Amino acid sequence: MGGSKSKSFLTINFLNSKLINSQPYLNTQSSALVNSIQNLLAAIRTSSAPSVLNEHLSEVVAIASSIVAVSSNALPASLRVEGDRLLQELIRDTDRLSEAQGTGVNTGEKGVRQQIASASFGVAKSLKALMKLGSD
Repeated sequence: MGGSKSKSFLTINFLNSKLINSQPYLNTQSSALVNSIQNLLAAIRTSSAPSVLNEHLSEVVAIASSIVAVSSNALPASLRVEGDRLLQELIRDTDRLSEAQGTGVNTGEKGVRQQIASASFGVAKSLKALMKLGSD
């Protein structure tokens, strides 16, 4: 019994250290993601060319995907349920951005731009909650 308790303690400490070790990377990536989302929303507001929107969308999708990959591997068991829910929200909104990029950005339709803005806000909201979860 003492061996399994010790093993659990070591596992929790290892997982917590994975999260702590990942935190500087996640902080840097979250700052980059926020900046990319701001650039994307500015491009939407100014009716930028589809190529500019695609560039910003690619950045947001790539950074968000990286955050998901690192976070999903670093979440300790104590944060897993809430963290997985937040990661699923982040994945859902990132997928919405990918779909918008693949289908309608080139048309410049107002509805597509609104969907992109909505999904971008969703990404930012999930990211904020995920980063708060890691710092509690």
